Amino acid sequence: MTTTHDESTWQTVKLVDHGTILATRDQGEPVRKQLLETLDQRAGIEIDLNGVEVFTPSFIDEVIGKMFAILGRERFRSQVRLHANAEDVRRLVNLVIANRANGHESN
Repeated sequence: MTTTHDESTWQTVKLVDHGTILATRDQGEPVRKQLLETLDQRAGIEIDLNGVEVFTPSFIDEVIGKMFAILGRERFRSQVRLHANAEDVRRLVNLVIANRANGHESN
């Protein structure tokens, strides 16, 4: 049986609420846990990456890469939306997801 959800059951989470410099795995771990808890209560989440001045690959992998690994490709694609205006941030996120999809894990 397939369950459908309307758009009102989605929640947007702004990463800038966690800081403007998001650089470490230690910073990313509680963010990922919060996002997964939110996802358990919603049909989906939109992760807004705008407003953050600095992202590192470590932070992005800890949050988005590990979410991709935990949820799996299909669930991630159907329940997680990523919003980033900056091209360099989009490229970084895509690289992290591609690495996870290909079985390459960072620590």
